[in-house]
Amino acid sequence: METKRKTPKPRRLAATFGISLPTANRKTPIADMAVKMEKLPPRRLCLTPAQAAETYGISHRALKRAWSERRLPVYKIGHRSILIDARDIEAFLSRCRVDALTVGGAR
Repeated sequence: METKRKTPKPRRLAATFGISLPTANRKTPIADMAVKMEKLPPRRLCLTPAQAAETYGISHRALKRAWSERRLPVYKIGHRSILIDARDIEAFLSRCRVDALTVGGAR
């Protein structure tokens, strides 16, 4: 009776001869989550639209218009939840600032 000889697997064969094979860059769901968590600001800096409107004295409608026109970056979490970074609101408000005119030609 003849026994069938197993053929060595490529990785085992490469390890035997000290050759490194390229590995696929597969990300696990946990690694994807870690990358997403690095992009999010700290929780204490995130505000809901209602909190942002109350804190900065802007109407909810004006905030919604700004993020729908892509002038204010937001984090959309799921279908309805929206978080706004406080630093983004302050940057948005500084871009909206209109300086007063000087009267009398003062230089």
